Amino acid sequence: MNTVEWLKAIYGEDHYISRFQVPGEIEAEFAPIGAKSVLKKILTYRDPAPFYFPKGKGLAAFPDAPVALSSWLSEEELDYYANKFEQTGFTGGVNYYRALPINWELTAPWTGAQVKVPTKFIVGEFDLV
Repeated sequence: MNTVEWLKAIYGEDHYISRFQVPGEIEAEFAPIGAKSVLKKILTYRDPAPFYFPKGKGLAAFPDAPVALSSWLSEEELDYYANKFEQTGFTGGVNYYRALPINWELTAPWTGAQVKVPTKFIVGEFDLV
């Protein structure tokens, strides 16, 4: 079972990775909301629960209360990224998630292989990984 199928089985169709699979669908839901609002909601999300985008509800699952930006992201930086996404749309970003099944297939020969070089995994306190 690939990563996307596994996540759908556990979290359902509204899980963000499941929702990002159909080309154009999530982009169409994000378009009327605007890139800055989408980015701000996603980047200030603080609930450690799984991340959901219920179909047809856009960002309605997120609390409306404004959340302050983190110290690592200024309003100017948010504006910069929002401007870039307004120009290009979100397809490039969500295509990463659309490629997960292909990545799973391509890395299948290494299933169970151990990483034998020193490694470090760094994650933020509220990272959803």
